[in-house]
Amino acid sequence: MRFASLLTLLLTLAAPAMARPNEYQTNVREACRQAIAGGYLKAYDEKEKLRVYVKSLGEQVVATEAALVKAKKELENAKAKAAQVDFDLGLAAKRDEAATAVQNLELQSQNYQALKKQAAQDFDKAKAGEQDLKKLVDRVFVFDRQGDHPDGGYPIHINYKSACPKFRHL
Repeated sequence: MRFASLLTLLLTLAAPAMARPNEYQTNVREACRQAIAGGYLKAYDEKEKLRVYVKSLGEQVVATEAALVKAKKELENAKAKAAQVDFDLGLAAKRDEAATAVQNLELQSQNYQALKKQAAQDFDKAKAGEQDLKKLVDRVFVFDRQGDHPDGGYPIHINYKSACPKFRHL
């Protein structure tokens, strides 16, 4: 009697564990692959984020330089008009506004260039870090590089080089 109740208890507790689908059971090997892939994709994300940042800063530098050239021409025109008359408050105000705009754009250009230089250095470090990490895990894993997709998915699949029985953690 006691054996029957113990057997019933064990079957009651074990049945849900045996009925679990394979994808919900712990697979240590797959967990390791996911951890490695996650670490690599984190480094890849950082590199890609910095690449886009450097590119956008380059565009900002070009746009600021174009605006600076235009502002310098406006300043020269304002100075020439102000020099032709004895004193005109409106022309003097325009000249001062143009001078302020030139100073602001020069400062902005310097800031963008400094940011771009720092971001380029950070990008180079992130790129080297990603390559170093790839070399470390390349002995065990295969990096399958596919084309970038517009849906935002990663273009990289990481799998083990050698197949072996999956180890299950109880």
